[in-house]
Amino acid sequence: MQLTRRFRLPATTEQAWEAFSHLERVAPFFPGAVLTPTGPDSFRGSVNMKIGPVPLTYTGTGTYLDRSAGRRRVVVQARGQDERGLGGAAVQVRTSLHARGAETEVEVVTELELTGKPARYGTAVIEQAVDKLLDQFVSSLTERFATGTVGAMDGSVGAPVPPSVAAPAVDAGAPNGTDVVPPLAPTSTQPRHSDGRPPVGTVQVPRRAQAPSGSAVLVRRYGPVALAAAVVSVVALRLIRR
Repeated sequence: MQLTRRFRLPATTEQAWEAFSHLERVAPFFPGAVLTPTGPDSFRGSVNMKIGPVPLTYTGTGTYLDRSAGRRRVVVQARGQDERGLGGAAVQVRTSLHARGAETEVEVVTELELTGKPARYGTAVIEQAVDKLLDQFVSSLTERFATGTVGAMDGSVGAPVPPSVAAPAVDAGAPNGTDVVPPLAPTSTQPRHSDGRPPVGTVQVPRRAQAPSGSAVLVRRYGPVALAAAVVSVVALRLIRR
């Protein structure tokens, strides 16, 4: 199965090349992907996806078949197996970069082969699942380039991308592809405003409701009974006075 995607990034070819020639720098923008270099031209990693109703976690290794700075071309090949033994995946990804003024056009050609249970759902279902992941990847990466917060694209090979710019995992099987797992809430070490307000962009995590005190429990348990008794007493006193 071959999938071709073209998109533009608000970056020069040099900036885009610095990213795509070291995939560990762009992997955090791909939903559910983790990649770690194991050598000059090799890596290991995993990716989560959902084909039809089946959630999958492929884990495996990959190599760079071509990294041509002159042609601005990267070719990667990888193989992996689902952690639950539902099948395997083999993929070859060819990425080419082309200058378009101040922007860069990126062409990604993916050759994908699945075996096992996911392959039974057919080409249309698989393409839909992969397209949703690619849509998330392109959107996240474009936004980061546009705001200049891509992170590790500073020329240092293998520099990790800060967690604050890592892309969320997405349920590719959701109807609109928008079900995401939000990033972890920031720790209490983050700076706060002088009035105690959290900084802009901080994810607020609601506190758990405190357990009611003993007096509160008594009021909740016996309050209605006491109220009823008081009403009866008032009525009885009025009848006696009559």
